[in-house]
Amino acid sequence: MEIDKSKFGVRVYCLGEAMSDTFIALEDAEIVSGKEKMICLPYGEKLNATKMVHKSGGSAFNVSVGLKRLGLDAYLMASIGCDSEGTRLKSEMSKVGINSSNVVESAKFETKAAIILNGKDGDRTIFVYHGRGVLDKEMINWDNIKDGAWFYLGPMSDTAKEIIEFLLQVVEEKKLKLVVNPGSVQVDWSKDDNLRMISASELYVLNKEEAEKIMGKTEDEKSLLAKFIEAGAKKVVITDGMNGSNSYDGNKYYHLGIVKVKTVDMTGAGDAYLSGVVGGLISGNSLADAMAWGAVNSAGVVQKLGAQDGLSTITEIKKKKEEIALKAEEF
Repeated sequence: MEIDKSKFGVRVYCLGEAMSDTFIALEDAEIVSGKEKMICLPYGEKLNATKMVHKSGGSAFNVSVGLKRLGLDAYLMASIGCDSEGTRLKSEMSKVGINSSNVVESAKFETKAAIILNGKDGDRTIFVYHGRGVLDKEMINWDNIKDGAWFYLGPMSDTAKEIIEFLLQVVEEKKLKLVVNPGSVQVDWSKDDNLRMISASELYVLNKEEAEKIMGKTEDEKSLLAKFIEAGAKKVVITDGMNGSNSYDGNKYYHLGIVKVKTVDMTGAGDAYLSGVVGGLISGNSLADAMAWGAVNSAGVVQKLGAQDGLSTITEIKKKKEEIALKAEEF
């Protein structure tokens, strides 16, 4: 049974980046473990790649596809260049059925790209090229955004600060339900800049390292989560890798472990988790149940190469959730 869209009656707008992802598996790469895992390659040599695959990516694009797979109307807002990869991405948007009317294609832009070096354990190192040009607020038809709609803001380059600040004004005027997943660039902005995004958000999702960078280290998980609610977020989810995720809605704290599967590629795991959580909330689930939707969706993605191929439908999520009796626990 798919989501009954009449229950919520809104589109989900996704502002951020669409990228061309190139996955490369190297037989000569060595993973060295120490304080941090490092990928080591011989310098000045020609190396054999055992696999090279082109996929679509970028957080806003990934989340749009994830929401569409769950039966929602996803409207992507991103930029691409008038180049071969831009053409390929636009074709993929059409194939998966997301609305790309606010995807700006211009010769002034370069299509954003990432090169992902895959390790044998499923983890990866990513090189990101944000390219030339960034969306300007005048390029988006803000009037067409429905009052009260859900709106996802994903990671963007530093030059996107102006459009993000304008978005926060639109959120207030149109009473949008803002979901924020800050990128490393946004996390490095001033605390006041981050607090403005947090205070406007219906849901704020980030990892523990990012959360501590914004709010500082705390004595325990509850204290860290509480700082985001005190700053104005209605709900917050903090992910912590293999330790799972924690959340707080101003009333109850929840913890959810990961779904253990054989990992092929970690790329897009966070985006899949986020789209599952948002889809769960929109369909009327509690934050605790929505976290389980996110975990199941993420587990599907990491079993395939790339950020989009393993995204689940609502039927698949419900089935898997019941099979493994996945449930967030109050703590």
